Amino acid sequence: MLYTLKMNDEDIKKIIKLHKKTQTEIAKKIGVRKSYISQLVHGKNVSKLCAFATCKAISSDLEIEDLFKIV
Repeated sequence: MLYTLKMNDEDIKKIIKLHKKTQTEIAKKIGVRKSYISQLVHGKNVSKLCAFATCKAISSDLEIEDLFKIV
């Protein structure tokens, strides 16, 4: 199963900023390159594990269903 963000790139950037994170911090926390997070923000499909890790890197309160939808 693959997941993609439910929202557009500007909305997810606002959520990241709201939680006082950067794409670089998220990438470092989950062990990927910043360019991968950038691709994700712009609509790249990702695995369930990556979707989960991304949510938790932004905020421990976020769940996959909050940000992602199944493709």
